[in-house]
Amino acid sequence: MKPRFEEGIGGTLRPLASPSSGGPLSAPTPKIKTSPRSLTPSTIPGSELLLFEPAPPPPEPGGRIGRYSIVSLLGRGAMGMVLRAKDDILQRDVALKVILPDYLSHEPAAGLNFLREGEIVASLDHPHIVRVLDAGFDDGVAFLAFAFIDGPSFAALAESGPRSIEECRDLLLPVLDAVHYAHERGIVHGDLKPTNLILGKNYRGEHHPVVLDFGSSFVQSSESRSHGPRSPIGGTIGYQAPEWLAGQDIDQRADIFSLGCIFYELLTGSGPFSSSTRLSEASERARRSDFTKASAVSACPEAADALIATTLSPDPLERPASALEFSRRLCELCGKSR
Repeated sequence: MKPRFEEGIGGTLRPLASPSSGGPLSAPTPKIKTSPRSLTPSTIPGSELLLFEPAPPPPEPGGRIGRYSIVSLLGRGAMGMVLRAKDDILQRDVALKVILPDYLSHEPAAGLNFLREGEIVASLDHPHIVRVLDAGFDDGVAFLAFAFIDGPSFAALAESGPRSIEECRDLLLPVLDAVHYAHERGIVHGDLKPTNLILGKNYRGEHHPVVLDFGSSFVQSSESRSHGPRSPIGGTIGYQAPEWLAGQDIDQRADIFSLGCIFYELLTGSGPFSSSTRLSEASERARRSDFTKASAVSACPEAADALIATTLSPDPLERPASALEFSRRLCELCGKSR
């Protein structure tokens, strides 16, 4: 396949130089900054993406990506797919997230954001946040390899029926701890929803919730409340805070809103806002907190309505200031101190 062009740091496209010319291909690799607060497009390693014409076909079960043998398709979206694969060297299953080659050929900057997700996750070391194991390019395919978590998503749990307030507490406390850990390091997840939370098992066989998919995450800078996406692009409408839907500045309290939606869905079996509604309608409903009380559609105590109303407040300042505060209020609701 014939090289077409490369993307330099910052997203600038320029013609490829040959290796012998001393041009961009022979430039030294930029130094990696280890602090998660320094993660910006200019600090992402591998941001010079070699694209090919024509784009290679998308990977399929039975095929290979580097050292990984593809086992099955776990999920697919407009931009990419997640595959279950086997690491042929270490003989373990991984979840392989890839950008569709055709998408990458039309949106070269997506490769930069993709690598950025990998480095953000690599900067986090928490038992309830998925581990990234590898990253790279193979024959025009960009990939990230994550630890494979075998278990149902929180969406599947909610679909099976409403959960008790105690079950919700046990499911959400590890998630809240993980989100608080990320927030303390300036990282906002940006797309918390039931399908991005998996109930795996730890080495003792106990239930072990894990937070996945930091593809919409961003790092808050000290100068601004947000240093990342400020539009609905990248998140999920049914779980996004109204300030995000309105394209305003956002901070960690946007994640608190999403967690409130998840809490509601676990309690009742369905979310407070529709994910399929039009953006304008979703924004207006979220702004008015127009949703049915959880106690009206489930057996949860009425006291839960107050906590939900606070977490889903249209005003970010009225929500719990942190995931830690959310967890404390949840424990108080269940009669347990934290």
